[in-house]
Amino acid sequence: MGRELKQTDELWAVHETVSEAEAAITPGFKTKQELIDHLVKHGTEWDEPWTQAQAETFVNGTGWAPSFVANPAKKAFCKGYEVPPTPTPASAST
Repeated sequence: MGRELKQTDELWAVHETVSEAEAAITPGFKTKQELIDHLVKHGTEWDEPWTQAQAETFVNGTGWAPSFVANPAKKAFCKGYEVPPTPTPASAST
């Protein structure tokens, strides 16, 4: 589950595969290079623009990436998002 490179109807696109409602999150392109250029300029429906290295590694390499990565030690997930602090339980009165 995550983001996956798929070729359908001779077009290359990035698909979100997290839910049962899998869907393309980029337009389809005739070549992988056109998809790389799009990812660098626009990202996907869910992401900001990718770096050239990220786009090339994804498209020409693995073809898969997680949707997000949680890091509880830094209390953050994805890029730029903060996890709200965990509320402390109220003290029990005696």
